[in-house]
Amino acid sequence: MKILVLSDSHGNEGYVYDIMRVNAGVDAVIHLGDGEDDMMLSFRELPAFGNKPVYQVRGNCDPAGHSEGLIEDIGGFRFYITHGHLQQVKYSKMKLAIDAKKIGAQVALFGHTHQQFLENYLGVWLFNPGAVCSLHYGVITIDEAKHEIEFEHY
Repeated sequence: MKILVLSDSHGNEGYVYDIMRVNAGVDAVIHLGDGEDDMMLSFRELPAFGNKPVYQVRGNCDPAGHSEGLIEDIGGFRFYITHGHLQQVKYSKMKLAIDAKKIGAQVALFGHTHQQFLENYLGVWLFNPGAVCSLHYGVITIDEAKHEIEFEHY
């Protein structure tokens, strides 16, 4: 299973479209906020994405809409999905890791910092794909049979 992870697109629908077009073979899409509606062009122009699960959270620059955090079981892993501003990730990743650990998540996805990041902290993978507005994104590959997970930055 492959998951496309986007964050901080900040109105750059064209960038999101290009990234989604190149990654049309993924099985799911996650947007971590600050541009939560920037995928609309892609959904109109790339009909294959209409059948794929999409997980979105609201960032600090988004209007009220989607949730500020999600807990999802995907491919045999529990994910904590958030933008990160409420966990103050620009200063420390500790609160994010603790919050994820409390809910039994093995993976915490966040944006907000515009910096690509991957670290295992307290037994939780912390992954930030970077900012789409800087042409950065991430892909997570899960091998459910082996219960293995791999994170890639682009």
